[in-house]
Amino acid sequence: MTVIDLTHTIREDMPVYPGTEPPRLTTACTVSQCGYRETLLHMYSHTGTHMDAPAHMMDGAPTLDSFGPDRFVGRGYVLDCRGLSQIPLDLLLQHEAALRDTDFLLFCTGWDQYWGADAYYEGFPCLTEEAARFVAAALGKEHLEVEGFHSHIGSQIFEAEPFCDAVDILLDFAQAMRTAHGFVARTLNLGGGFGVRYVESDPMVDIPGNIQALAQHLKQGCAAKDYPVPRILLEPGRSIVANAGLTLYEVGGVKTIEGYRSYVTVNGGMTDNPRYALYQSPYTVLPASRMGEEGDFLCSLAGRCCESGDLVQENITLPQPRRGDLLAVLTTGAYNFSMASNYNRLCRPALVLVRGGQARLAVRRQTFQDLVACDL
Repeated sequence: MTVIDLTHTIREDMPVYPGTEPPRLTTACTVSQCGYRETLLHMYSHTGTHMDAPAHMMDGAPTLDSFGPDRFVGRGYVLDCRGLSQIPLDLLLQHEAALRDTDFLLFCTGWDQYWGADAYYEGFPCLTEEAARFVAAALGKEHLEVEGFHSHIGSQIFEAEPFCDAVDILLDFAQAMRTAHGFVARTLNLGGGFGVRYVESDPMVDIPGNIQALAQHLKQGCAAKDYPVPRILLEPGRSIVANAGLTLYEVGGVKTIEGYRSYVTVNGGMTDNPRYALYQSPYTVLPASRMGEEGDFLCSLAGRCCESGDLVQENITLPQPRRGDLLAVLTTGAYNFSMASNYNRLCRPALVLVRGGQARLAVRRQTFQDLVACDL
């Protein structure tokens, strides 16, 4: 623990606030007269080091003696304000986390260098009104801390340019917030990360190169605005887990409409993967149980819901499908199982983890008993 000595020796010639009488020390008793020595001290409450009570500024407010001893003991945080004429809000915001975790905020102004001179009581640093309001709010809201700004432009993005554009927008907003409120963002969250290749025509993603380009763009933008470089967050969930998963379907039947198209129905569909039904997301489909055979059958993969939009994929090529074939839809480790539903009162499928030739059940297949378990 650091001890900071804020005491002053009370003397009749010590500096006092203009308009305040200096202390008077009068001998009240001497050893020869009374058998002991005693001094009568007469001084104002603003003499030397002191603490202002609320009653100093507001009628009817508490005085110091109305507070218990626990209000005068706790953790302190010293903020270096030396060389400043005012204590602005942006300085406080740079220390916001510490301010919210302290009991006492102490400002080190360096003004002790003027002690004993008239300059001691002139032009000393004070909180701006905005900063004072922030201190009151920050110390009064124990569980709330403003860290920065968050945006989300999508996650199936292959280049750095869209994220650079998002950085420009966020920096403009951050600059406006600093101008209007003195708030300096410590973190910018750019939302979803880079995309993954669902089909062969999707471009390769240079994640290290994109990150480097994004970092350089951010630093240039901050330098142009004289803005402290914030921490940057991305949410790369899809690019981490998408390729780790695939979905296996069993073929139920084949239906060909002459002159139009052929449908292959499977034991799943929009209930376990709604993305194609919602926005025609492309996927790669492989004949998992017949990988060595050439694909020459053009078809669309249909689900088992009675909906015209219940499709898993359209216009794919497979070996002539047969009932019982297994089909693999690749890159479903993200935005698949988490989006599954019980639409049409269908059960969700099981989830199996595979590693090193070994498999274990992670989530069991739902049963009809599960579907009605909450029914009364």
